[in-house]
Amino acid sequence: MHYHIVVNSSARLDNAFVRQLAFARPGQMSGADGKAVDVDTIYAGRNTIFRAGDLAVKIFCTNLFRRILYSFRFTKARRSYENALTLLSRGIDTPLPVAYTESRSATGLLQDCRYVSAYVQSKSLDDFFDTAGERFIGDFASFMARLHEAGIRHDDLNSTNIRVIPQADGSYAFSLIDLNRMKIYPEGTPVPQDECFRNFVRFSSLTPAFRRFVAIYLEERGLDPALAGRAIAVKEADNRRVDRKKRIKRLLRRK
Repeated sequence: MHYHIVVNSSARLDNAFVRQLAFARPGQMSGADGKAVDVDTIYAGRNTIFRAGDLAVKIFCTNLFRRILYSFRFTKARRSYENALTLLSRGIDTPLPVAYTESRSATGLLQDCRYVSAYVQSKSLDDFFDTAGERFIGDFASFMARLHEAGIRHDDLNSTNIRVIPQADGSYAFSLIDLNRMKIYPEGTPVPQDECFRNFVRFSSLTPAFRRFVAIYLEERGLDPALAGRAIAVKEADNRRVDRKKRIKRLLRRK
């Protein structure tokens, strides 16, 4: 077995501990001081995420097809790590990237890959979006405007991947996670307008809060308010697409 690990030197953590964590399983492990560190599973599904102290580790799905596929392209762990560095360099918050690891067989077949980052206590966007009021919607619209102006399109922008950290002054800060699917444009090149509108379809239903978000987003970017109709139309079209998929799945289950 061949092991590859890249550690972010700017994280200023004990490399031996990071390496141990990067190949650990949920349970217990020893910290840099020799004391036991609890390792708690945060999520267990297609991927597994566990926490050890102030760090989180995501183990990506390793079914045979994906192991073969990612033996010939950048792994999700590597993309997550490098995309996190890009986000931070462009002023968009994400938990500090600490390391990524890849384990391969002697023939080069991927066995396992993991992304290690800081663990940051936060809440999901849907804990706030429809209930928090104008201040929240305005802060979130400003964040999304900065994201797109920075040339970044997060391609899995559902509500759980947008993290919210309420601030002492009543404002809200935002952070992105699950970074392996992103389109990054050259620095100084904003995300094209229609792609921005398509980027809105997953984090909310078509609620009054969503419509208000669109209006403030356009204002933040200095765009024509009349474009709100186009953004809403994109959302409505996606809703119809999702409804069709659900109907087809229900029909197939009946057969």
